[in-house]
Parts: sequence; C-alpha cells; structure tokens
Amino acid sequence: MTVDERSPLITASHDHTTSESNSRSRDTSPNLKSHRHARRTRPVTPIPKFQIAVLLFLSLAEPVTNTVIYPFVNQLIEETGITKGDYGKVGYYAGLIESLFFVAEALMVLHWGRLSDKIGRKPVLTIGVMGLATSMLSFGLSKTFWALVVSRSLAGALCGNVGVIKCSMAEMCDDTNLADVVAFLPIVWPVGSTIGPLIGGALSHPFERFPRVFGSNQFWEEYPYFLPCATAAGVALSSATLGFFALRETLPSKAKPSSKPASRSPSPKSYTDSPSSPISPTSPTSPLSPSSSTQTLSDDLTSSIPDPEPAPSPPPLRSLLTPRLTLSIANYGLLALIEIAFMTLYPLFLSTPPSLGGLGFTSAQIGSCLAGMGLVNGLFQFLLFGKIQRRWGSVRVYRVGLGSFLVLILLCPIMNEVVRANGGQMGVLGWSLLGAQLAGCILVSMTWGCIFILIMSSAPSSSALGATNGLAQTTASIARAIGPESATSLFAISVEKDLLGGRLVYVVLLVLVGLGLVASLGLKEEGAAAAVEGGEEDDHNEEA
Repeated sequence: MTVDERSPLITASHDHTTSESNSRSRDTSPNLKSHRHARRTRPVTPIPKFQIAVLLFLSLAEPVTNTVIYPFVNQLIEETGITKGDYGKVGYYAGLIESLFFVAEALMVLHWGRLSDKIGRKPVLTIGVMGLATSMLSFGLSKTFWALVVSRSLAGALCGNVGVIKCSMAEMCDDTNLADVVAFLPIVWPVGSTIGPLIGGALSHPFERFPRVFGSNQFWEEYPYFLPCATAAGVALSSATLGFFALRETLPSKAKPSSKPASRSPSPKSYTDSPSSPISPTSPTSPLSPSSSTQTLSDDLTSSIPDPEPAPSPPPLRSLLTPRLTLSIANYGLLALIEIAFMTLYPLFLSTPPSLGGLGFTSAQIGSCLAGMGLVNGLFQFLLFGKIQRRWGSVRVYRVGLGSFLVLILLCPIMNEVVRANGGQMGVLGWSLLGAQLAGCILVSMTWGCIFILIMSSAPSSSALGATNGLAQTTASIARAIGPESATSLFAISVEKDLLGGRLVYVVLLVLVGLGLVASLGLKEEGAAAAVEGGEEDDHNEEA
C-alpha cells in the first residue's frame, strides 16, 4: 500500500474531530470510489523550478557558513591562547562558540518570522544571508576568543532565514506538489555540509599549504583562517545577490500580480475535491491550498491575474499552540538538540588524541570525513528521499532516522577502542567502522524533511506560516544553543574525570535519543496522506 505522488501530503484542516468524522464518512459515502479517484488523479501543479532553485541556493548559505569552521575551530581556539595550553579545555570553548550562535538565533528568529508576515519574505531573506556573509568575514579576521564570540553571535542574530524559506516554499506550492519540493530540503544541509568542511579543511593556513600563491603576503600568515571564511562569505553573498534580483515575493499582501508563483495558479485541468477532506483546498484557512478546486483555465489566464487581496492579520501566538502543532515542535526541538550535540561533538571526537577518547585526525582529514558524509547524504536524499517518504510516510521514516542515532553514537567509543588497541592506527577495522558510521548518517538526515512536513501540516492558517515556522525555529535554536556547550563540556568532563571510562557523554546522548523516540509515538501522519492511504486500502479490499 503506497501513497502516490499525486496524493496531498498536507491536509487543509487542523481539526481532529472533523477529520475523524470525515474518515468515518469515507466508508459510507455512495460516491466513495469516484471521490477517491478524483482526488488521486488530480493533476499535479507544475513546480516553479527556478524560484525553488533560488530558495535552495539561499538556504545553502547557512550550512556552508555554519560548518566551514568545523575542521579548524578547535585549533583556532587553542591558537587564541584562551585555553592557556590546556587542550582538555578546548571542548568547553568550542561548545560555547557554537552555542552562542543559536542563543542569538533563538532570541531573534521568531521576530524575523513575524516580520516576514508583515513586510514580506524577500527582504527578510536578503538581510539574513547578508548577515551571514558579514559575520563570516568578521570571524576570519578575529584573533581573540571574544572576537570569535561576537562574530558568531552576530551570525545567529541576523540569520532569520531558515523558517522564512520554508514559508516561501509553502506559498509557492500547493498540496499536490509540496512533497516533491520538500524532498529537496534535506539535500541542502548535506550539500552545504560537504562544501563547508571541504573549504575549511583545504583552505585554512594557506600561507603554509600554498606558499607559491600566498607565501609572499604576510596577511595570510597573520590571519590563517580568513581564506576559508571569506570563501564561505562569498557563497552567502552570491546567494543574497541572486535572491535580491531573482526571487519573487510570495507573501500574498506584498506580491505583485506578475510575481505570483506559477504553482499557485489554477490547475490547467478541472477537478473536484473529495468531500471527505475536512476543508476544501480553496478554504482560506488552508496554508497550502490550490488556487481553485473546479475551474477551466484558458491559456492566457495567467497573464491577467488580479491584484492580490490584503492578507489577514497574523493570529496571536497563543492561538497557534494547538496540541498537534505543540507536539510536532517538541519533536523538532528534541531532534535539533540530539543532532547539534552529536555534530558538535563529532569533530572534537575526530580531532582528540586516541589516548583521550578520540581518533587523532588532522584538520584536513576531518574536512574530508565530514565532506564525504555530506556528499553521500546529499546523493541519497536527491535520489530516494521522496520515494521513501511517500512509501512509508513521514512519521515512520522519522522514527527510523531518529533511531539510527543510536548506532552512530555507539560507534564512537567502539572506534576509539579499536584505534587504541591498534597502536593509535585506524587499520582496516577502524576505517570500516568509520565508513559504516558515515553511511548511517543517511537515515538520520531523512528526519528533517519528515518533521518539516509534519510541522507545516499543523499550521492553523495561511496567515500564520511565518509565526509557525518562527516558533519551530525558536525551539530548535534554543535546543541548539544548549546542545553544543553541553555536549563538548560533558565530553571534556568525561575524559578529565574518567567518568564511565570517559564515555559518560555517549550514555547521555543515548538517553536523549530514547526520549526522542518516546516523544515520536504521539506524532500522527499528515491527514491527507493518511486519508488517501486508508482509501487505497479500502480499494484493495474492494478489488479483492
């Protein structure tokens, strides 16, 4: 039993009682079969490919600028002198730098989301990406620990584009094509996580690595990390430039008639929605509704789109906190906490000497390792995520991905034991386990697309998309502010105090994953997909 690509993954309703009553009516309606057939064969709205590509390029700026520092941040902190030669304290300060980015983001992201509901998505996105570029240049020119802190805090405060990008995607799409667009979202972070560490690992200390090119200029010796930071800033600046000139405004009250996304136009063929849908796609309360439910469209209709009507005022925040949305956001927060804790801990684990619980990798090796992880994830997401999500559903895929963290975490102390037993060398077994760990990240990366679908399906109205994503990103940012410092500090304490043989940090992470799995038990599949799935099951039963 599968949900095909025409099945709407986002329900237009958020009323559980109405959904249940319509589900029951599905079995008693005399026109059951024809309604289900009409819904499943409804034409898929064409995806505005160029606009989606612009949004994806804008979203690429964050993972690139976020991960470019991973290969060298520990070495950089040590070089600032803040640790006074004690390498065991590097974890504390590395976690603090990473945490402050998300503290600043948590304080501002909700305000950026609500601002985008008023002034539009495009200006907020432009400001956010430009802020990332500026902060990266500042980071590369920083020579003291506190200058690094200010630079990362600035990046977090100005980066309000994560939730706004999701809002723009939802407004460009409808319930017939959103799932196909969402399949691209999990690709962005792996791609950025490939590019970022690769830049950071390859371009740091250019004065020493490329003496023929940079050896004659003392600037590169004085600022050995400016080149990778400037390169990452260039990626952000180029995406901001493209967005400024090419991105169309999607907020209905600000969009010009000629700037309306193509996917919001009525379908070129007429169709009738199933009455089993709690609210028809034309309902003003649907955040992802098609423009028309039954309409014949002539070829020249798109050239005379009427002026957009003023969007309704954003609802108060309290009205957004429905049980379904609250549970989805809570799961998102736990996922963010686990993921950022592990991803901040992982470079520290790779760089720490084997005698202290790590693998003893160099910055270049760490960069290659993280880049390989991102590359494999990106290819997998691009080729298979959409099919897997449609086949198994968001909730089931989310739980499997979250559970995969258990394997990734357990492999860290196991690999350390293998390396120590092999005299500090990885050996065939060590490299095999590392390859298995990187491959396991594929399943983990699928959780992001799934939780995005679940959160978007919980949005109470189209006027609340910015606030809904703002709430979700605020929760995730708080979790990400807690995660890095907690994980790296716990790693340092575990090693320093020899708690559970230096493995206490992994036990804590395993407990967090267990809590996340328990919390996921309350998640429900997005209503429309569940309804279609149930309808198809009825069809199979009837045919049998």
